[in-house]
Amino acid sequence: MQQYSEFVKLFKNLSKSRFKKINALKCGKIAIISTHWNKNIVSNLLKQSIMTFNRLGIEDKNIQHFLVPGAWEIPQLANNLFSQNACDSLLTIGCIIKGETPHFEIISTQSSEALLSVAMRYSVPTINGILTTNSIDQAESRVFAQPLGKGEEFAISLVLLCKVWQRQ
Repeated sequence: MQQYSEFVKLFKNLSKSRFKKINALKCGKIAIISTHWNKNIVSNLLKQSIMTFNRLGIEDKNIQHFLVPGAWEIPQLANNLFSQNACDSLLTIGCIIKGETPHFEIISTQSSEALLSVAMRYSVPTINGILTTNSIDQAESRVFAQPLGKGEEFAISLVLLCKVWQRQ
């Protein structure tokens, strides 16, 4: 819990106006790939992320949003975007909820491994914001958590990753 409170403090410091121009430059053109499945959860994560980017000084003109059917398609589009140098950083947003079949494990594992592989191959800062939960209640509790929802955390994480990336 202490690490989480430090994360919240960091967000508050990042959102002060003196950091705005620095943050926008570090992330460059941000691509967000979100999924159609579990639309209510995903749309709230997307709203939180975009609002957080804006609060950190990243203008809408520097954010591109792409919608794909499900989590399995995210790495495919990421590969396409990266191969065309269409973005400087990437946030993925999705939600996979466990059902009664092995589909959950297959999609969760394959989408995560493929996304990591593509991000490493093209060396693009990438945050995997695909929630994997056992129930809709778990997903909702992560989206609407206080003081920060997961969408806010994903956006902050990408900005922090971009800042570290620029130092290398």
